[in-house]
Amino acid sequence: MVCRTPPHRRQGATMLADSAWSATFKPGERTEDADRAGRAPVTGHAMHPTVAASVWSVRLLATALLLVQATACGGSPAAPDGSGPANTGSIAIPLDHEDTYNLADAPLYGAADAPVTVVFFHGYQCPFSMRVSPTLDELVERYPDQVRIAYKHAPLPFHGQSEPAARAAWAAHQQGLHRPFHEALVNLGTPQEENLRAAAEATGADIERWDADRHSDAAQAAVAADLADFQALGARGTPLIFLNGHPVLGTHPLDRFEALVTDELQAWRNRDRDETPDVAAFLTQRIPLNAAADEDRTRPTAAPAEQPPMARLQVPWQDEPYVGADEPLVVLVLFTSYQCPFCVRHEATLRAVLHRWPDDVRLTVRHNALPFHEGSEPASRAVLAAAELGGFADMHHAVSTLGSALPETSFEEVAKALGLDSEAFREHFADPARLERVDADRALARQLGLTGTPMTLINGHVVRGAIGMDPFIALMEEELDRARALEADGTPRAEVPDMRARQDSDTAQ
Repeated sequence: MVCRTPPHRRQGATMLADSAWSATFKPGERTEDADRAGRAPVTGHAMHPTVAASVWSVRLLATALLLVQATACGGSPAAPDGSGPANTGSIAIPLDHEDTYNLADAPLYGAADAPVTVVFFHGYQCPFSMRVSPTLDELVERYPDQVRIAYKHAPLPFHGQSEPAARAAWAAHQQGLHRPFHEALVNLGTPQEENLRAAAEATGADIERWDADRHSDAAQAAVAADLADFQALGARGTPLIFLNGHPVLGTHPLDRFEALVTDELQAWRNRDRDETPDVAAFLTQRIPLNAAADEDRTRPTAAPAEQPPMARLQVPWQDEPYVGADEPLVVLVLFTSYQCPFCVRHEATLRAVLHRWPDDVRLTVRHNALPFHEGSEPASRAVLAAAELGGFADMHHAVSTLGSALPETSFEEVAKALGLDSEAFREHFADPARLERVDADRALARQLGLTGTPMTLINGHVVRGAIGMDPFIALMEEELDRARALEADGTPRAEVPDMRARQDSDTAQ
């Protein structure tokens, strides 16, 4: 689904489907948001080493493939409100001009030498842009060294709040804070004035400077330049995404993007290293090739992403505080960063699982509090402190829903509301042992290669990200069937979770 300009605002009946590109890669001309803020760059919820950023200059060639709104092309026009089907037909239409847009001033996330670049035109009032944004974050989280994203503003005229929000995001970018601002605004849901200010305050921005910057002529010019790039492409709807030149219109599940990334990485590995020695040469070849392919790459699908088969991980769970069954057949070990929006989303799935199988499933938590989530570490300490007082489950559930509000949360007040002894909680919260435990859990996550959040082990099977209710339930049903089969064959119930982890680990080896 996409946001579309209503018919009375359209000029012509064309929408971008494919375009031919050429690209130049100029390392070192600017730094990413994270570098400018003095931090290691981050993408989604995975950490990356500090890298020199680069400038992308992308030129639209004289011939592009435009998506035409006519049923003769094999598709049906979308409804003006975006509720109808996307067009599926495309024909080649020559453009009478060349347009260049430069990503030098765009927020860039990911490794500087990543062989895959995603350009994301979006609007903050467009619900479909906001829906696909976490998917793109997770894509970079899964491919931290291979994929990076450039954000471009495309505030549509009938979304009156999108343009001020874009200027606010630009202002945050001037302080190296685009990433946390963007994430906070996506979490808040709507870009009205109070949410813009709340998002800026949550990032720790200099509010006086941010306020001045967002109302400046420079902010207006920067957003207008992005919108001009968007319009020069012939585009009318958001989100509009290019993955190494592959056009992707509208919202798609993660597996759609992963399929494109897999193809691009295969091409990168198989390249002629004499003719294509580096990323710059590779993208100069790939982007025009992909963009010129006369293939429909724009139809959203509803199929959930499948989890790749992999070995299971054995993590101790018996002595950890928990929610759920005293004698479980399935143990969930959740690696979480409480301020992570994907973790907040995943919490609803985990609660549904515990409610559905109260006698068979146990949840334990490992605290991978990511450093760019300033509220996550104190939240983890609060959960650990509450666990010392028998309040693990209540505190975990309480902080799991707060998300971007965590930096402003008084955990002592939360503990009091949960009926915990305030003085005892305060002592446990301040105890250095709580931070030592968080550090130990973070080290364990790194050792296991679990660099993002949420990560959930289902009897050791790694489920990466918030994959959604139905796919997770399907994995649970399969695991419970196998666990019950072991119990029926005589395996003591207490040994089943570890037996399942060893079974699959041995098989994978």
